[in-house]
Amino acid sequence: MVSSPSTHNRSSYQTGIIFAILTSISWAFIPIFIKPASLEMTSANISFVRLLGGTLGLLILSGIKPDWKARAIKAFKPALFAGILFTYHYWSYIEGIAWSGPALGRVLIGMGSVFLALIGLFFFHERLGPLQLLGVCCAFLGVAAFTLSIHGGSIENVQLPAVLLLLSSALIWSVYAFLQRHASRDNLGSEFLMIMFAVSASLTFFLTTPSEYMHASPLALLSTLILALLTISGYGCFSKAMSTEIPLTHLTVVTCTSPLLTLLMLLFLNNYFSTLLPPEGLTPFCLIPAAFCMFGVYLVVAKKKTLPLPASTEKISVK
Repeated sequence: MVSSPSTHNRSSYQTGIIFAILTSISWAFIPIFIKPASLEMTSANISFVRLLGGTLGLLILSGIKPDWKARAIKAFKPALFAGILFTYHYWSYIEGIAWSGPALGRVLIGMGSVFLALIGLFFFHERLGPLQLLGVCCAFLGVAAFTLSIHGGSIENVQLPAVLLLLSSALIWSVYAFLQRHASRDNLGSEFLMIMFAVSASLTFFLTTPSEYMHASPLALLSTLILALLTISGYGCFSKAMSTEIPLTHLTVVTCTSPLLTLLMLLFLNNYFSTLLPPEGLTPFCLIPAAFCMFGVYLVVAKKKTLPLPASTEKISVK
């Protein structure tokens, strides 16, 4: 029996939600394991293991399709561009967490969803409605309030280089997500992701210090290996979610819960396993501005309005 299009779309949407949730959970753990690894290794060394693990893992999970070569050629140019950008994204994200901590890193990287929505203003015929404008204000005010709250309310304690690194990393991530979306819509998601990781791993290799791996503690090495597994899980699930019928707005809303999951886990670790991570100044009160920021992200993405394109244009609107 052939299922109707509506049944297929519903099933695809549900699959997208499941993989979006798995993405959110995987990303929530990543900054927690970055911090102990960054205490003993450089950002380049950590990035290289993550990227190499991501490349090999996705290759094994996806397998080699009969038409892999043709598909890889088609995905190569955007994946090459994304790989160059992703090299900076990984380095700046890890470096920002090394300067500050996993809590600040995870909340600020969540601004990538805002930047992703704003891309539509430049590449598509879109506009910001009143609720979106409110969302932009809420997101940036929430980030500012969270940054101050985690530094004891003093602007003098804020490490501006870390904030700039993390926000620039979020901006680069939004460009990657934009390219990944279109590759997935063309059923090239896995090839795009593997090539992107391979390019980024190759570039990062020249920045590594191999001797660091020999002198790192078991905790730092274990954290780095777990990061590689989380990278495979997070971006593999994200790519799969992108290829389903889940709207970009719904996908973003689900992944917006990831920073809050990270904060809850950090509060638990700080209370019961305080020796595992250096203190960051995180308190339950910090959840309020973080949630306010994520609410702003929700308004920006979920309330996005797309104007109809002229018949002559070949641009594809993001649903």
